[in-house]
Amino acid sequence: MYELERANEMLRKMNEELQISHEQYKSLFENAGKPIFIVQPETWMVLDANDQAEALLKCTRDEILNLNFAKYKKFFQPLFKGVRVVNFETTMIDFEGTEKFVEMTANLIGYAHTSTIQVIVSDLTEKRKIQEELIQTE
Repeated sequence: MYELERANEMLRKMNEELQISHEQYKSLFENAGKPIFIVQPETWMVLDANDQAEALLKCTRDEILNLNFAKYKKFFQPLFKGVRVVNFETTMIDFEGTEKFVEMTANLIGYAHTSTIQVIVSDLTEKRKIQEELIQTE
């Protein structure tokens, strides 16, 4: 009986630690300064995204969860060959039809008991516009 109580107490503590860890991860994810997408590599569907991703694409979380990242899979291929992080520039179209120039940084992470791709996006649209204006000015 004593052993069962000890084991039960140990499980309770582990569960509390796991809950704290989950809350810390969720807080970091939601409060990151950049848009983050979690992508399932077999289907290329977005599994999760943070508030900044909603702002970048001008849509709701539910709309993001219907997105498919298959058009970027050629950029992600090095991740499956042992490359830890992949950086590339590309474009995204927001839900208002505006093209955005972005830099994506991707890596494989564990998420919900499976390997997924974490994509962190930097919006380069304004930077590109300023560069083009400087070139025209010169």
